[in-house]
Amino acid sequence: MVEIINPEKNCPQCGSANEVNSVRCASCGAQLATPTEMATINAALNAVDPEHRVEIAHFEVEQGEQAELACGMLRANGIACELSSPLLPGLPSERALWVNTSDAQKAQALLDEAESGSGTEKVDAA
Repeated sequence: MVEIINPEKNCPQCGSANEVNSVRCASCGAQLATPTEMATINAALNAVDPEHRVEIAHFEVEQGEQAELACGMLRANGIACELSSPLLPGLPSERALWVNTSDAQKAQALLDEAESGSGTEKVDAA
């Protein structure tokens, strides 16, 4: 099973651990992040620099759910990723999973760990 690298966020007021997506501290109620800050963080994880990206996996179109899960796992670990769209609807094709070049090694390690622990069909590395 893959663990989120930073599953907790510490409160700046009381130091208590909170879930990473928390907006307010569960212990003292202090504000941890504004909704705008959370939206900015989430948007940043949905975009990969087209000039500095690398394909780390590809999925058959029928594996769309598996591709979305892989990308979601990477985003939960702070790695921005994108999935390419199939070239032409109705034709057999693949979806590529892209990450920034600087995150490629870490992303591939997470995918490999998930693959070895899940016992499901292998994700083809690019």
